[in-house]
Amino acid sequence: MNLFYRLFVGGCAVAALAAVTMTQACSAPAPPELESSASAVAYMLRPRNLARSPFIALYPVAKPSDYVNYIFSDMGQAEWPYESPLAEEVDMMSAARIPVIPSSVHLTRHRPSENYRMQLVISSDDDRMVLIADAYTDPAAGPVKTWEWEWRMPEVTESEMRFARALAENDAYMGMSSRSARRGGGDSF
Repeated sequence: MNLFYRLFVGGCAVAALAAVTMTQACSAPAPPELESSASAVAYMLRPRNLARSPFIALYPVAKPSDYVNYIFSDMGQAEWPYESPLAEEVDMMSAARIPVIPSSVHLTRHRPSENYRMQLVISSDDDRMVLIADAYTDPAAGPVKTWEWEWRMPEVTESEMRFARALAENDAYMGMSSRSARRGGGDSF
């Protein structure tokens, strides 16, 4: 009985150590540029920011895949918080605590592009209602980190909806589309 107990406790200790090691390996940080890019996605998904987007007016009842398609459209691309070469814009975004997408990171929809090393691949799972971002430093090697965010449409006031409609109408007037020009995977910018 004593030997069985020692083997059981020893086996549990090894299993616990392996579980902790796997958790640490899975939660290891990605390069700072990719961490910042993922933070920018999370920032865009905040209810307050979604409520100010034309997306809310164009897709009042939406799935995560609708949002992925939207953010790779002309209108959606205009909402990405990209790193600016202008010092004033960098200062304003930093003061407002808006995470930026560094110019060294390429954004791709659905699957990684072979043409870029450092990239954030944005996809969705409508069954689980999540938006997914996979960070790559080498598209052939697989993602170095994955983030998932629960998809929830924000509750919007009538004034927020009017504002979102006005933005959508203005963007359409300027010739922007709310739909991705290309369908399927691999769309990127």
